Amino acid sequence: MVVYPEVLDLERLKNIDNLSEILNKYWVEEVSSNPEYFTNGLNPDFLKTLSNLGLSKQRVPYSHNGLELTMTESAKVIETLGKNSVPINYLLGQNVVQDIISMASENIRDKYFDGIVNNGWKGAVCLSESQSEFDIRLCETNVSWSDATQQYVLNGQKIWVVNADVADFFVVVAKYNGHSAFVIDRNKPGITINEHIEKGYFIVEFKNTPVNESELVLVEGKGFEIASKIQRSSMFYYSSAIVGLLKDVFDYTTNFLMFRPFLQKYCSDFEATKIMLAKLTADIYALESMVYFTANLIDGYDDQDYEVEVAVLKLFASKVSQNVITECFNLLGPHVSMHSYQYPFLETLKTIMRLSHMNVSDDLMKIFVAIRCIEHNKSNLREYIKKIRNPYMYVNEALKHQFFNMRNEKDDPKLDLHIDYNLHPSMKQCAQALEYCVKRLEYANIKVLENYGAETYDHQYSLLRLTNILTDIYAMTCIMARVSRSYCTGIQNCDADVRSAELFCQLAQKNVKSNVDELVNGPYSDIDIVAKKLADTILECKGYYARHPLARNII
Repeated sequence: MVVYPEVLDLERLKNIDNLSEILNKYWVEEVSSNPEYFTNGLNPDFLKTLSNLGLSKQRVPYSHNGLELTMTESAKVIETLGKNSVPINYLLGQNVVQDIISMASENIRDKYFDGIVNNGWKGAVCLSESQSEFDIRLCETNVSWSDATQQYVLNGQKIWVVNADVADFFVVVAKYNGHSAFVIDRNKPGITINEHIEKGYFIVEFKNTPVNESELVLVEGKGFEIASKIQRSSMFYYSSAIVGLLKDVFDYTTNFLMFRPFLQKYCSDFEATKIMLAKLTADIYALESMVYFTANLIDGYDDQDYEVEVAVLKLFASKVSQNVITECFNLLGPHVSMHSYQYPFLETLKTIMRLSHMNVSDDLMKIFVAIRCIEHNKSNLREYIKKIRNPYMYVNEALKHQFFNMRNEKDDPKLDLHIDYNLHPSMKQCAQALEYCVKRLEYANIKVLENYGAETYDHQYSLLRLTNILTDIYAMTCIMARVSRSYCTGIQNCDADVRSAELFCQLAQKNVKSNVDELVNGPYSDIDIVAKKLADTILECKGYYARHPLARNII
């Protein structure tokens, strides 16, 4: 895992680099110079440019005359064009649709891939609903038999649908022998499309829309699998877009500070500014490393299980995007709002916030990640936890566990993984930091299961802390693998890469230490108990409970 994967051969790498240069030149010359380019949604010139470059069929297989770009290549394209929510939503939507069609029967693949390649068909995913959001188990859209028309009909309403205004067909997740997914042509009766209150998103309503089993993606009852694929792909592509946005914001901020005078100096000369810029660079570098590390994991293996990795990537992208945009705003000061015409900061902030919170809230995603990882460890730890929770029956195991606890309570885990053996020698300090964090995660995981047993899932704040640790560890792994390769191959500015890794790993180790201490030490639980009691009062009052500070009991 600390060897940065290289899935693309040199020819494909050169091709995607050339394509990225063409797209970047197009963006600078055609889009950036025209602030009104995407004011009315998708610009016809943008669609024509993508079509001429073949990017309207990125994920279509070679067998159907598509580009069959890997996740790595698609991430590079979206990062390059990820400077505005309109192209991001369009590209992401088409890629996800094509990923889903790839899972369908041969008849569906032939019909819709040929339509995409030869006729420029566009698709839209209909997943979210007003009551269920992105939880398919609460989906109310259904397919049922109609005695009146003697056929199956689709009824329901989907919200937050992107590209619905230009779509030629829809991928719809609905109830049908459990949950299933159908590919529905737009020209069918009973389909109504209305623009959502949020520009760029649409509400699609189906009323007695006829469907048949030949339009099923996969087989009936596979809707949850398809919905999971939609969410995984969406989270990955959104994270890729965030990288492009953050680089753009950071570059503008840096250049502005270099020429902004303050107290007979330039802002960039102040120590506080330099340190903050370094920290933000380390965060963006880590996110970029995670995106392409995860992409290479997906591309390098068939049927790769990457659900947890993509969820962690999404969480880290959300965290980094909020931190970077907030700190850039602080560094720029009133320039953000008073001179926003020079750079669309407020629109960029809105786009980043929308992207980073797409699909599900961060806290719910953190709980999901922790539960999946605990479930993964269950088979290995079940017997161990059983023995240490019954010390009188398993004396030897209890004594060994006591020594294990004693060492970890001193914050001195045994570093015997030798991660540094697999990295460039310049990364030894970072490798030791990663090994420390991995060992502390092991201790925290065992401690949580030992303390709570079967009730672990009811202690959500502990699960949140475990996911925070996991996220930092995955980020450290990605950044170290990348830096080690960069330094070994002599990539430009590889010395700065090493410093970025050192800075990030120091901060991540500090975060891990804090989270483990809160998990293991008793006092944190008292804080949680107080917080839960306060929350009961808040819920009882249905909001802010306190009376106004000027209120009096005695008049």
